[in-house]
Amino acid sequence: MSEDKTGRMFYPTAFNNPNDMEHFLEKMPLADGKSIAHDIGIGTGKRLRRGESLSMHDTITVQKSMLIEYNDKLIEHGYGMSKNEIKSKDTINLIAVCNYKKNSMTGNKIGIPIVSTKDIDFEFYERVGWLSFVPCFQEGVLKLNIGRFVYWNIKSIDVPERTITIFLQDYTFDNGLWSVGVSGTVKAIIDNDDITRDINVEMYDETSYSLLYKAIPYSKLRWDKQKINVWETITIEYAKNAEKSLKSHDTNGFTELVKLFQHFIIVSNQILDKNKPKAKRETREIKQKRISIASDNVLSSDRKIVRTVGPITISSAKPPKQATEELIVHYKTATWKCRGGIRRLKTGKVVPFKSSVKHRRCLQKSDYSPQMEIRFKK
Repeated sequence: MSEDKTGRMFYPTAFNNPNDMEHFLEKMPLADGKSIAHDIGIGTGKRLRRGESLSMHDTITVQKSMLIEYNDKLIEHGYGMSKNEIKSKDTINLIAVCNYKKNSMTGNKIGIPIVSTKDIDFEFYERVGWLSFVPCFQEGVLKLNIGRFVYWNIKSIDVPERTITIFLQDYTFDNGLWSVGVSGTVKAIIDNDDITRDINVEMYDETSYSLLYKAIPYSKLRWDKQKINVWETITIEYAKNAEKSLKSHDTNGFTELVKLFQHFIIVSNQILDKNKPKAKRETREIKQKRISIASDNVLSSDRKIVRTVGPITISSAKPPKQATEELIVHYKTATWKCRGGIRRLKTGKVVPFKSSVKHRRCLQKSDYSPQMEIRFKK
């Protein structure tokens, strides 16, 4: 969905756009790769200040260790989530319906799936309307490749106005490196009367790679001058150049992430519309492994059940449900007071009860204000 200056995304012609160039989201996590080293002349000593040149092999090794350390710091300071946290979320695994470019520089682990209008059932799209953009969970993860994850969290849904606000963040895992990617919040206003034409969007709180790579002070990393030199001259510089390249195509990393998310949410919803979720039978080995993981991971408070939905799988504590206007429920009040009184039992005995404060459990861990939980009725 290509974005113009008015903040409008055109559908469906935009679905062709992400594949017109080497995808920024696909390339950035490999900032330690040989292709990037070649692009900016690592190993020649021309790009590094103070004559502190390294061999290409040494630079790649140092760069990877720095990226691992830096991403750990990003998670520690709240810029992203760990791999275990992401795996604990409800997950829609779409790998079975994704196609990838054969010559993708990232291979088959974190490559971006090909986005095509051929994936879209327009009869479903027109019948369901704006709800085709609403995920089947308030919070969850799209698994688009072995090591490619897109996290979402619905912040609000306005049914009468057909507006949805979602936080998105990209994550990758490849060759031992867990990478926190671009993120931001998108507010989409969908017009059912003209749904095949466009979607009005607002994007804010965007965090690009160049901003992420400057977020942690060097004092917290304890890097020497040579490492700082490598980081600024290679990692940050490459991020800036990649963002300039995207800007020349009137887009940016977060816009590309929004396109990817919206496309595959529609794909998952149309599959859910045609197929009933079926729980996979758990073998003894898988059960033992799950119990072992749960005992080591405090995040696994709810048991996730793997369900097949046509060609895809969805892992969640509760069965996935396609959103409808009647099923969407908003919980906004986290606590409320109940006054005291008396209760008459069947035996005729009168029992007094005290006033109390009630808490809605699903809002106690909310990190945004006003507190809100969006659920689907049973």
